[in-house]
Amino acid sequence: MNGNTADLMMTDSSSSRTFTGAEFLVHALASAGVTHVFGGHGGAVVPLIDAIVAHPSVEWVYCRCEANASQAAAAHAKLRGALGCCVATSGPGAGHLLSGLVDADQDRVPLLCLTGMKDTQHIRYADFQDIDQAAIFRMAGLPLSETVADIHQLLPLTRNAFTLSLASNRCTHLAVPINVQQDTIVGRTHFCLGTAFQSRVTTPAPQLQVDALVMALRTELEAKRHVVIACGYRAHSVGREVERLAELLHCPILTSFDGKGAVGEDHPLAFGVVGVYGNAGTPSAVDLLQECDTIIGICLNDMTELITNKSGLQIRRLIQIDERLVAGDSPRFSPTAVFSCGYLKESLKKVVLDLEESVRSDPQQKFRITSLEDMNASDKQIETHEPEVSMDVWDELNQGSFIKPTGTPSTYLKGKCLEAKDVESSEFCHPAVFFDVM
Repeated sequence: MNGNTADLMMTDSSSSRTFTGAEFLVHALASAGVTHVFGGHGGAVVPLIDAIVAHPSVEWVYCRCEANASQAAAAHAKLRGALGCCVATSGPGAGHLLSGLVDADQDRVPLLCLTGMKDTQHIRYADFQDIDQAAIFRMAGLPLSETVADIHQLLPLTRNAFTLSLASNRCTHLAVPINVQQDTIVGRTHFCLGTAFQSRVTTPAPQLQVDALVMALRTELEAKRHVVIACGYRAHSVGREVERLAELLHCPILTSFDGKGAVGEDHPLAFGVVGVYGNAGTPSAVDLLQECDTIIGICLNDMTELITNKSGLQIRRLIQIDERLVAGDSPRFSPTAVFSCGYLKESLKKVVLDLEESVRSDPQQKFRITSLEDMNASDKQIETHEPEVSMDVWDELNQGSFIKPTGTPSTYLKGKCLEAKDVESSEFCHPAVFFDVM
């Protein structure tokens, strides 16, 4: 045996330790960046919760109902842009998690759910809290839901669940019997996530990719198509770039429910929220979608209702911009252009600058820059009125007139953006009110 081999074996040995199953799970959570675990207590998760409380880097957040735990974990993961985790005991505890897990999976939020089970040797012949959790969660649509029947399954199944959640932005589930939580196993102190993080694009867009998107956007301008920018919740970090892009294109901005606030709601091109089942939340948004030719989807999880008809057939052009394209979503449609890269804020800045230069040098498109500069220089209140039909909106936008239909979005009244102090009636629902209360 040579010296290098001996050193390697020594390193492997020194980087391993003995864990209980519960300790290993919490160690894996901390290694993956989880800081808070939401859940409810129960006899089948006592070892797991004890391990969570004992870990210095993970905080246990007790919830009175497991439904709240799964929703809170999904929201926490969504706001942090990182893996979330929720825990529940066997039986009804696990069942209560379901709505939050499905919500997280539909919103493409990376979330790991851990549920307890009775001792393995007692499964399937005693009725008390003895349900097939893995099968129930799989039927609800989770891409991975498994029962860890033996301590030696714990390491590989944990790796698989973590990797799938992080790589695909999906919700996964492991049901862990209490005896597996208590059994011991030797594992590495460094929890390996394989290529989970590498699956996310972490490099800025090269100039060739920027040029391709600018060309696609110029094509929309030259064809005088009716373009709408639609933003999801992950666009909150690129709000100013989205606004600037809309100003250059003279096109309105819509947001999903969870994308509300991604762009300034007092911006003259912010036209409201797309509502439940694809029905727009404001009348003007409905009209815009009716007359729209092209959707620029920025960090959207699902574009089905925006670009398809009632039969599910694509009827609008799609330009897709995202930092994380979810596997399986894009192939359903035929995008005109796809812009997927890391450092999306910096990459979109390049696109906006190059598009502005391209528009400025084109005599037929230069009016877009001129009208924008006039609006910024005048610093006047944006005139608001209710257009007769949606085509009036497009006509004025194409002429360089920035308009804001009254009542769009719901935080506007008679063209004025309501502040918290202006809200004196329960008929108004302004986010500032909730922030003040909180």
